[in-house]
Amino acid sequence: MVDKSSFLQGFYLLFNEIRLLSRSKLTLTSVFLTALAAVLGLNAIDYTGKYSLIGLAKTPLTVGLGPAQYAGMAGSLLFAVLTLMLLSRDRRHKSTVILDTGRNHSRLLAFRTAAVLFYGIIAVMLGALALYVVQVFVLKIPFDPGVSLPALLAITLAGIFFTVLLCSGLYLITESLDIAFLVFCILFFISINSPNYLFQWVQSPAQIYSDFGGILPVFKLVLYNRLFWSFVSTGIFTAGLLCRRRYELGLGGSLKLNAKYVRVTGLFLLLLSASLLTYLNEPYINPNDSVFDTGLKVDEKIKLISVFPDVQFFPEAQALSARVLYEFEKEPGTEYIDFITNPRLHINAVAINGVKEEIAGVAPFPASFAKTYMKFFE
Repeated sequence: MVDKSSFLQGFYLLFNEIRLLSRSKLTLTSVFLTALAAVLGLNAIDYTGKYSLIGLAKTPLTVGLGPAQYAGMAGSLLFAVLTLMLLSRDRRHKSTVILDTGRNHSRLLAFRTAAVLFYGIIAVMLGALALYVVQVFVLKIPFDPGVSLPALLAITLAGIFFTVLLCSGLYLITESLDIAFLVFCILFFISINSPNYLFQWVQSPAQIYSDFGGILPVFKLVLYNRLFWSFVSTGIFTAGLLCRRRYELGLGGSLKLNAKYVRVTGLFLLLLSASLLTYLNEPYINPNDSVFDTGLKVDEKIKLISVFPDVQFFPEAQALSARVLYEFEKEPGTEYIDFITNPRLHINAVAINGVKEEIAGVAPFPASFAKTYMKFFE
């Protein structure tokens, strides 16, 4: 049976931490600036600068991703500072020994972390409300909750949750505000610059909203990334509970003492195993499908002069079909052009000086592609 007195005591403790945080200017600033970042993201149709999308119409789809990405970045940094300042308060006030002897300090830290997460939810809710007001009444753009809310939840709120858990765990492991924030910043910048989508926990692998909401395989990348970081961030937080200093003991002594709590130790091992298995069994990206061999010798007598792609997407089947016409130009005396293709890419036909050549092992032209073929010019 559930101990009602323990439940009520825990609820009161959580409510008290939430109430104390509401009096903090840093808390209010973090919530307000996160919501403001979401509004500023409305103008970031192409937030990465990687695509030429100038003049793209502003619709619920085209403005849906920018607010979530902007709020995710700003919220992560702001709530990292808030979390570290809150958890380091006892050490700065030199009251950790009193808390260790008077109550369960681990439980208090867990409730403080939950209180910060509560204000992360408030920040996202306020951001969604601000987006609605600005979109509808200022920019005159329809607000589609089916577009904006999934992005805010899967990107912004998840990013804030990961931040709070990571910072809590890092601080408990290091017992240093400076070191914990430095390690967090390293993880933050790795996330922004990493080409591996699994490490992009601050934002998401999506570049424009049609990728995130319209192409199911990309949305699966976002969800798998969130699953992976749910295990990682919770695992680091659990590791922090195991490393929390006890009775002025060092890291080794505290770890031995905390490891006696079987549930915490078991949870950490479970999360560690889940993180490793999730990373090693990533199901969507095959690194061997797109390999560029930079060690091959380039024949300067052969030039690629034009490319004409014909690509069709099939969203329901989660597939695509592509046929591409390549035109090459070679200098006299060059007898061979070597083609090295990736798996599932095939040469359908070859034409030299406009005349189709029959080559063993090369399939004939498809009917829909009768006038497009690979050309060679002397």
